[in-house]
Amino acid sequence: MKLMHIFIVGLMILGLSTMNAFAEPPVFNAPVDLIAGEETIPADESGYTVPSLGDWDGDGDLDMMVGTFWEGPIYYYQNIAEEGEPVFEAMGNLQADGENITTNFG
Repeated sequence: MKLMHIFIVGLMILGLSTMNAFAEPPVFNAPVDLIAGEETIPADESGYTVPSLGDWDGDGDLDMMVGTFWEGPIYYYQNIAEEGEPVFEAMGNLQADGENITTNFG
């Protein structure tokens, strides 16, 4: 857990130092829902949903895992696109020995 806190603090410092590097404050686009198939990928009500992209299945494209700040499962979405824009398909919750792996608050 300490490693996660160090990572988050590092991102905050990087973000603050990057913002100071610009003469004008950054302008962000409106948020959008992430979609898998025709379903919206679940978001944590805290606003701290954490998508993580990586080649989780070893096929050369970016798949996605989504965890939450509060206690809950980690969702796995496989990128099924041949190439170009990703197309995510829900593959279920991340499990170990048949049990859901969950995040814990704190």
